[in-house]
Amino acid sequence: MNPVYPCIRTQEGVVEWSPASFEFDEAKIDQIFSGIAKPGEPGAVVGINFQGETLYSRGFGLADIASGIPLTSGTRLRLSSVTKHLTCFCYLRLCELGKAGLHDKVGEYLPELHESARNATIQALMGHVSGLRDAKDILVQSTGAENALTIEDIVGLYERIGDVNFPCQTSWLYNNGAYAILTRIIEIIAESSFEDAMTSLVFAPLGLSDTMVQRSDAVAIAHRATLYKRRSGSGADSSDEMFLNADVAFETAGEGGVISSASDMLRWLGEFGRPTVGGAASWKLMTTSGQLKNGAKTHYGLGLRVNDHHGLRILHHGGATVGGNCQILHLPDVGLDLIILVNRDDVFSPKLADEVLRACLRHFPRAPARAGSSPSRGVYCSPESGRIMALGDRSAMRWTEGATQIVSLNGVDMPAGPSPSHPGDLEVSLGFYFPPQRISLVGNREHPVAVEFEQFGKVDRFLPVERGDAAANMPNGRYLSPAIACTAEVRLDPDGLKLALGSEFGTTHFILEGIGPGIWKVMPLDRHSPFGGVIRLADDGGKLFLSTLRNMNIEFNKIIMD
Repeated sequence: MNPVYPCIRTQEGVVEWSPASFEFDEAKIDQIFSGIAKPGEPGAVVGINFQGETLYSRGFGLADIASGIPLTSGTRLRLSSVTKHLTCFCYLRLCELGKAGLHDKVGEYLPELHESARNATIQALMGHVSGLRDAKDILVQSTGAENALTIEDIVGLYERIGDVNFPCQTSWLYNNGAYAILTRIIEIIAESSFEDAMTSLVFAPLGLSDTMVQRSDAVAIAHRATLYKRRSGSGADSSDEMFLNADVAFETAGEGGVISSASDMLRWLGEFGRPTVGGAASWKLMTTSGQLKNGAKTHYGLGLRVNDHHGLRILHHGGATVGGNCQILHLPDVGLDLIILVNRDDVFSPKLADEVLRACLRHFPRAPARAGSSPSRGVYCSPESGRIMALGDRSAMRWTEGATQIVSLNGVDMPAGPSPSHPGDLEVSLGFYFPPQRISLVGNREHPVAVEFEQFGKVDRFLPVERGDAAANMPNGRYLSPAIACTAEVRLDPDGLKLALGSEFGTTHFILEGIGPGIWKVMPLDRHSPFGGVIRLADDGGKLFLSTLRNMNIEFNKIIMD
C-alpha cells in the first residue's frame, strides 16, 4: 500500500518542508516514465528512496537494442559528471588518512604545469572557483568526440595555458579540466591508478558492487547499457535504424568516468542522511556551498550543487554525455532521494526529475510558464565581461524543445519563462538545476533596451548590439591562439560560413550563424553534439575571441600569409 502522510503545514504562504511534505503514488511515477520509450527503444531507469527505504526502482526501455536486453535497477550506466562528487569524496578520504590537504596547491604534485595552474588549491579545483581555463572543453571543442584523448593529454595542456577565465575565487565556472588535474593528483597521492583508489577508498567500503571507473567506451563491461543518439529526421521504421550508437573515443576519469546502477546509487544516496563511511567533517565540506571573495555563495559544494529552491534544500548534480544523461537529488528536509539514468540523447533527466518532485511533493513550485506568443528578442553584449546574450525563440538544442523563450548565453541555449517572483523578468526553467540567477529586462519587454544578469553577487549589464548585417564584417582566413595551442579557420562555403577549430589531436567543424555585426553563434554540425559557443571579431579584423560554456574570451590572432 502506498504511504499516506499528514497535510503539509504552511505559515504566511511559506512552505515548511518536512517528511510530511511527501506523498507517493506509484501510478504517477509510472505515468511519467512509461511514455519515454516505445517497444524496442532505449529508455531510463529511476529509483526513489524515502527515509532510507527504497519505494521505487524500475527500468523503462532497453539497455541494448540489438540484444533486446531490458533496463533494470541493476543495469550499469555512465554517471558522467555525477562522478565528480565521488571523486571529491575519494580525495577527502585521503585527507582523513593524513595523506593530503584541502589547501594543498596543485604545484606540490604537478610542478611541471604552468604557474597559473600550480597556484590553484585542490579545494578551488573541486569547487569550480579556480578560474583556470577548462582544458577538456578546449580539446574536445577543437578535436571532437571521435579522437582518443587521454587524461594525460588534458593535464598536459595546462603546461602551456597561462591565461585564466578569472582570478581565483572571484567567480564560479564549471570546469571538467580541473577534475582531470584532480584525477592525476589522486593517483600520485594514492600511489595507484585512479580506478584502484576509487575502488579501495569509496566503492568497496560502501558495498557498491555495480560501481566502477570505465575510462573508455571502447572497453566492454558486463551489464552496462549502450548509449544512443536519435537519428534526426529519420523515417526509419525500426529502433535499430532510428538510434545510433553514441560511444565516444575520448577518455574520462575523475570528471565523468564512473558507471553505476540505480540500486548502487540509491545505496550511496542513503549515506547522505546516515553516513557509515567518511567523517562528519568530510560530508559537511562536500554538502556546504562555497563562498567567493565578495561573500556570495557559489551554490556548489565539493562536486555537488547546493540549492535552496523556494525554501527547499536540494543537494544534486547532473551528468551528460553524447547519448545519455543522469540526475541525482537528495532532499535532506524531506528525506527523499532520487536517481534517474537515461541511455538516449532525446530524453532529459532534469525535466523528469522536476516532474517526479512535483508528483511527490505537496506545493512544489512549477517551472516558469512559457513566455507565450511574443518572446523577448534581441542580441546584447556586456562591455565588462564580453559575454554575448541572445533572446529569442529558436534553438537547435534538444533540452530546449517545447520552450517558446530561449536565453542564449555565449552561444549556449537555455529554456526560460516569465519569473513568478519578479514580474517582467525572465527565469530559466528547471530552477533547481541551475545556480540561482536573475535576468532583468530593462524597458520594453519584447525588445529590452538592456538586460541585467545577476549571479554570484554581481550584476552583468548587457547592452544592445548595433543592428546590421553580420556579413558586413566577416572573419576569414586562419587564426592562432598560442595560449591554448589551437587554430581557427573561417571559410565561406556555398551553404554558409564555416569554422574549423584544430589542435595537434584533430579538427572539429562548426556552422557560423551571424547574430549581429562582428558576432557569430558557433553551432556544431552534429545536432547531438553539446559543443559550440560564440565568436566576436575585433573591429580591425585582426583578432577573434571565442567564448564557450566553459571558457571566456579566448583570443585568436590572424595569421598573415606571405
